[in-house]
Amino acid sequence: MAEFDISRHVGRLDETPHRVGEVAALHQVELLDPEGRTIADCDEDDARSVHFVARSADRLVGYVQYDPEANRLRQMIVVKDLRGGKLGRTLVERVRDESRRRGQKELRVHAWTGSIDFYRRVEFEAAGEVHADDRVPWQAMMLR
Repeated sequence: MAEFDISRHVGRLDETPHRVGEVAALHQVELLDPEGRTIADCDEDDARSVHFVARSADRLVGYVQYDPEANRLRQMIVVKDLRGGKLGRTLVERVRDESRRRGQKELRVHAWTGSIDFYRRVEFEAAGEVHADDRVPWQAMMLR
């Protein structure tokens, strides 16, 4: 089983070596392309967020963002060959812990419909209907 090093960054990731190249490329391909957006569309959210970047050896394997203003888990990515393992759960735990340190009792996520089962497995519950009017359908979910 792979071991992961997860680093925490506050504010814009382009001010750290992680954003240059790997994180930006992973973010673009996995999240932004399906929504028809670019990295520039995320500047404001990135600047106010806490980011967790997961590496295994010299390889970027995952990323998640916590938006403290909205108390929301955002933009979670686990590379395809590691999905279904412990990394996704570990990234959610990091965000949950960050939220709790900030005094929050629950955590929100807008889960793409293809990831709803994952979020249910890590104890999120549906908090509304599926929004199918966007490019990528999603559902609001809560972790209490």
